[in-house]
Amino acid sequence: MVESLPPQAPKHGSRGTLLFLMAGILVLGAAIVFVTQRDAKRAPPSPVSKPEQKFETPTPLVMSQPTRPIAANPDAGVATAPRIVSKGPGGPPMERMGTIDAKAVETFINGRFSVLRACYENRLKVNPLLQGKLDLSIGVSSQGRVTSVSAEEDHLRDPIMLQCVKSTIRGWAFPKPEGGRVVIGKTFNFKPKM
Repeated sequence: MVESLPPQAPKHGSRGTLLFLMAGILVLGAAIVFVTQRDAKRAPPSPVSKPEQKFETPTPLVMSQPTRPIAANPDAGVATAPRIVSKGPGGPPMERMGTIDAKAVETFINGRFSVLRACYENRLKVNPLLQGKLDLSIGVSSQGRVTSVSAEEDHLRDPIMLQCVKSTIRGWAFPKPEGGRVVIGKTFNFKPKM
């Protein structure tokens, strides 16, 4: 008698199981991608935060009466229209802007120009070629006191001369403006006397 061996499972069956498992993994992966994309479409977009603006709307400025050119003394320079200067946010509280009589300003500066001319004459001894334009902004309080002096343009490029002019003007007391402070723009053209 011949003994028979138990039947063996065909080898291609393990291959089918492997294919079945791979197909399941692919379906599962596709399902994950589908759900992820669907949830992403439903989620509201993340809010974009805008930086908070830290500036104020500028208020209209009132110009004071313009000063006229000084014809009597060509070395005194030519006066320009007063410029209004305002501090930005975070600066000191500002006094209201006022007006000042242009003729009074001319007379005032003409009467004191010899002191500024002395600053120039002293520096001319050091640099005989020194000449040029000096454009200043002079802040004047409602009481007539000089609160600031700054050079808008300095063609002289002589720091000692500029410091002398600024410190001299800081000691002046202008005629009182009406209604608040003013900023006077003044241009001086310094040149040697002929």
